[in-house]
Amino acid sequence: TASTCFHLYRTSSCSLVKKGMSSSSLQDDLVDAEYYEGYASPDMHATMLKDRARTLVYREILEANSDYLQGKVVLDVGSGTGILSMFALQFGARKVYAVEASEMSGLSAKIAAKNGFGADRFVPVHARMEEVDLPEKVDVIVSEWMGFYLVHESMLDSVLFARDKFLKEGGLILPTTAEIYVRPTSLSHSLHTPNVAYWDNVYGFDMSLLGNIAESQLHRRTEPYVQQLHPTEMLGFSSPPSSS
Repeated sequence: TASTCFHLYRTSSCSLVKKGMSSSSLQDDLVDAEYYEGYASPDMHATMLKDRARTLVYREILEANSDYLQGKVVLDVGSGTGILSMFALQFGARKVYAVEASEMSGLSAKIAAKNGFGADRFVPVHARMEEVDLPEKVDVIVSEWMGFYLVHESMLDSVLFARDKFLKEGGLILPTTAEIYVRPTSLSHSLHTPNVAYWDNVYGFDMSLLGNIAESQLHRRTEPYVQQLHPTEMLGFSSPPSSS
């Protein structure tokens, strides 16, 4: 398991956004707009920031690379509240381009300024990564792109786009590698019981016909099913194997 940005937005950083781009379909715009709207909510970011294990690992990694960061230009892909950008600045980066497609972009610039990082160092770019045109190459790319089962949020393509277009030769990407651990599991308790077996006795009535339909729908499901599991639902539960 892995622990755990539509419309083209324009702000004071609009000079960094490409112009004259062809419009996508209305449906795609609506889906993207809804997706990014979710990331404008403080609640969404609070959930991520309160994941101390994940957030502190980023801080530790940036601190461990502080010698390399001195005077460097950093690109933060999907910067959100700007937490990783501020870590990078804290540990020596000269400038960070904080690319964020949601309305959180403008707020993150104010947060950075409130913490002593002015517009000359924290440069907000309110756009999708694929629509950005930076004035220079960067030395480091940092991004918290991981989602459920590592790739759920589909941000990795944006990071790879940024790498191919903006990263200097010999530049650094953080993180550089990732691993997914797969384990056989039984979902009888968390999935079958509440969605299928529930219909066997509904206030004393047998509605198992609906349970059969529900079970068929589960088997035909094409979207990932994200569920927190109890260790007993996983075969051979133990700590992930050591990489050493």
